[in-house]
Amino acid sequence: MFKTIKKIIAVIFLLLFCGAGLLAFFCYRTFMPYKPDDNSQQEFAVKPGDGVNQISARLVEEDLVPNNFYIDTYLWLIKSEDKLKAGAYTLSPAMSAQEIADKLIAGAMEDRQVVIPEGWTREDIADAFVEYHVDHYTGGEDIEAVRSQFEIEFVRESSQLDKYRSDYSFLEDAPQGATLEGYLFPDTYEVYSDATPEEIIEKILDNFGKKVDSNLLAKIKNQNKTVFEVVNLAAIVEREVREEDEMKKVAGVYQNRLDISMKLQSDATITYITKGKDPQPTFEETRVDSPYNTYLHAGLPPAPIGNPGLQAIKSAINPAEHNYLFFITKLDTGEAIFAETGEQHLENKKRYLDK
Repeated sequence: MFKTIKKIIAVIFLLLFCGAGLLAFFCYRTFMPYKPDDNSQQEFAVKPGDGVNQISARLVEEDLVPNNFYIDTYLWLIKSEDKLKAGAYTLSPAMSAQEIADKLIAGAMEDRQVVIPEGWTREDIADAFVEYHVDHYTGGEDIEAVRSQFEIEFVRESSQLDKYRSDYSFLEDAPQGATLEGYLFPDTYEVYSDATPEEIIEKILDNFGKKVDSNLLAKIKNQNKTVFEVVNLAAIVEREVREEDEMKKVAGVYQNRLDISMKLQSDATITYITKGKDPQPTFEETRVDSPYNTYLHAGLPPAPIGNPGLQAIKSAINPAEHNYLFFITKLDTGEAIFAETGEQHLENKKRYLDK
């Protein structure tokens, strides 16, 4: 009898010892960083309706946790298996399973869509991201520091593009010392509160590379054009008209003029210089001394006057073939009216523009 009791006690102690060891191992794998030396950041999305098993399996697939046992068990122990929130997260292999689980329970870092419309300049874009960061994440503190940081990266004149040239093939043909004007692709962007200007620019340039893909780049090369020339022309087209078919026809007008060394005489380049609101510049404004004045200087401007969207870029790559050398846009509807001769153009101006 006594020997039996001793055996039972020994078994209990052995089980307790093993249990303590297993518990210690579980705690170690759950609460210690998975890869403490890997500080890389990864975006991880939890979609509405995703279950805990789906989420943990993707965490394993993306090598953010060693396996799903520890995070699943941790969530079960704290009764939070159904409390994971949908959203976009920034996670790292240097985090522990517990840290990742707690972050998914707490919810994604507050984010906001930043909309960049077609035709905006890099100054406009910088202001949009400054507003996003100041209004939503700094509480109004140190506004000038935030503004300065973004303006330096987005707006500075010298060697801005050169910083990114080696990472993006579509930047290779841009002139030395060029800015990123023309390459900041208009779209809706999801950004995080701690995103730096460099990270935002890289996201935008990545998007440009996806939209202006290898097929479009091949077409540009086959036409003996450069990407810089295309975005330069596209930026003008973007500001002149909005409809797809009109963009192609307007691009054709400018291409016809370029082919015969005729000045582009784009009103959009004048409003870019003057920052004017009236799309129809005065005669005095067309005399403004600026290299961007296409009434005074032949060829394309020295750099794009904004950031064109995909349709304008496609129109600059494949302009419509026709004999038009002139066009105007109606003041009431914005509809483009085309002409082959100067006489027809003057008639259109008298009919649609003279007040």
